[in-house]
Amino acid sequence: MARIKGSDAQLADVLGKLFAGHGVRTAPLQLPRPSWLARLFGATTPAVLTFPDHPGFQLAGFAGELPGSHPLLSQTDIILGLPNGCGVVESFAGMGDTPQAQIADAVAKFALSSFHVLLTAFFDKPVDGGAVLETWDAGGERRTVVLGPMVSRFGEPPTDLRWRDQYLSAVRAAVPPGVHWVQLYQMRQGNESAGGSVLLDNEPWPELERAVAGFDWPPGEPMYDARIFLVVGPAEAN
Repeated sequence: MARIKGSDAQLADVLGKLFAGHGVRTAPLQLPRPSWLARLFGATTPAVLTFPDHPGFQLAGFAGELPGSHPLLSQTDIILGLPNGCGVVESFAGMGDTPQAQIADAVAKFALSSFHVLLTAFFDKPVDGGAVLETWDAGGERRTVVLGPMVSRFGEPPTDLRWRDQYLSAVRAAVPPGVHWVQLYQMRQGNESAGGSVLLDNEPWPELERAVAGFDWPPGEPMYDARIFLVVGPAEAN
């Protein structure tokens, strides 16, 4: 995916302002580059910020042209690097008349869906922006979960949300021990899936993808889509 010219400065600026507006300071990254950055991007160096009040965390943004896609569409990846060397990767399509407008659109989607989950899960900020804090019994252990709002791009789902309860129950039953992040995306047209995925720590989660196919999805006329992002914390201390 070819990087959009000038996107690094735009992403560093808009993401820095977004976090600063919620009480989380950022600063430009100083060398050396964190290991997760090289693992995800190789020799490419995207825009990277650090968090002076939260050592070990970094933030990267990469905006690229999608091969063969419409010229009014691009993809922006936003990655939160964690102190353990992992990175939470959230990818958003951006639409607009210019690349700059596409990036702004993608970051706006990030702010609506994942941003407040990350603030609460990793920066100890109160839940806001439609996110909620829950306590789950998962694998016989009590675990804190930060659940993001359901967001859509091409039409909101019908009011029958049985599928959402089925999805959260399936995640609760299958999520491994430790800290994990899970992203669901599903597009429906008629009675069929028009595309989608379930990602566990950025990777496809086949068990949940098979389960999603059997959920009680209402018909989509003409279509709808839904995205839910959540972070499951470690077992609570007794």
